[in-house]
Amino acid sequence: MTGHIINNIQLVPSGLYGDMAAAVGRYIWKQLRGSQGEGEEVGVNVCGMHVDKTFIPKIQDAGVREEWFEMEAHADLSSSSSKADWDSLGTISCTFRKLNDPKFAEDFAGCTVLFQPLALWTQTWAPHASLITTQIQNLLARSTVNSSGCIRTFQRGWAYERFKTFVDYHTKYQNMKEVVIDYEQLEATAVLSYQCSPSTDYCGPFFLDGSCHLSGWVCNESEADSGKNAYISHGWGGMKLLPSFSVEAVNRQGAGGVGGGIGGDQVFRTYVRMIRRGKDVLGGDVFILKGNEIVGVWEGVEFKRIPRRVLNHFLPPRKV
Repeated sequence: MTGHIINNIQLVPSGLYGDMAAAVGRYIWKQLRGSQGEGEEVGVNVCGMHVDKTFIPKIQDAGVREEWFEMEAHADLSSSSSKADWDSLGTISCTFRKLNDPKFAEDFAGCTVLFQPLALWTQTWAPHASLITTQIQNLLARSTVNSSGCIRTFQRGWAYERFKTFVDYHTKYQNMKEVVIDYEQLEATAVLSYQCSPSTDYCGPFFLDGSCHLSGWVCNESEADSGKNAYISHGWGGMKLLPSFSVEAVNRQGAGGVGGGIGGDQVFRTYVRMIRRGKDVLGGDVFILKGNEIVGVWEGVEFKRIPRRVLNHFLPPRKV
């Protein structure tokens, strides 16, 4: 929480909610389905994430040492666990809340966990893999010859310095090593290189936020008047990550692929093209690739453009 700052205020990132839902989902599946929860056949899809209220931890205030917040989960695994059940093997509904006092609980976010066969995901993604890799290759190739300024390349430090126009991320959140953006097409790709370590850090929020940062970065980087407006995310449609995509796997990857083609089989990269959906909304799917293979997708990520004066009203800047 201390590494996700807007208007000098530490906020709970939505990646924490997603990590909690996924962790509890895996635990419930293992407890109720036994050995079936051990393998890689069942995928945990954290979907329909909606953040209705901003959670500002009081722990950053003087004299406050702790605060209670919780997730309540209701599981329904009555669906058949047969592979023939191709849509869902069960669901969990999750509600996130904080307790302001022992008698008053305030809900601020919610989501649904779907248990689905991993084969369903990979078969759905397979037809798109070639198109996505071609788009990335074209974008990288154009970035080396374009002189109009509509395509630019940013290294990690400068990319997150630009992000500060809206959100200030701690070093361990800064996991896009290199970003290439086409401003006209609202299209971008980034090489992932995690700054956190599973041996010393609780990586959940760093891991999840880093794998989806590109969407919010494109929205706010492409905003013509960032001094007056900002793009805010209220959730996502689906979060599907294969077991082969992890902090450990990304940190083991080779150094190839930066600034050139897709790179070696071990390079992890994200890609997104945001599309205007109405006057003030940008939306898209964030694809995560290992080499030429899709290993994860954030579906239906949407950002709404709001005036900063409105943001400052609901989230007044904290004096430092």
